[in-house]
Amino acid sequence: MNPRRSSDRADVRAASPEGRAFTPEIDADRAKETEAADDFQHEKLEEMLTSTGEKLELSRRQFFGVLRVAATGRAISPPLFEMMEVMGKDRTVSRVKNAIDWFS
Repeated sequence: MNPRRSSDRADVRAASPEGRAFTPEIDADRAKETEAADDFQHEKLEEMLTSTGEKLELSRRQFFGVLRVAATGRAISPPLFEMMEVMGKDRTVSRVKNAIDWFS
């Protein structure tokens, strides 16, 4: 077993104390919202994903923590939305989908 992957799993689980880090409902909403974004500017991403987290009844810390690990592979990174903007839509969506597949 890859020790890095094991620690990533722990980081993602820690981001959601209720164990709701990667459920099919959250995964589907997260992937759809991110993929559907026409304007991949960090301000728009923050607004859109804040709304998604509220719909899922997750705190910003929980939702963005899980999203941060899915997008960057780390629990701590530069500012999330600016990082997503720099990575670009295709790369960000791909990483989120890979995280969903890996944790499903």
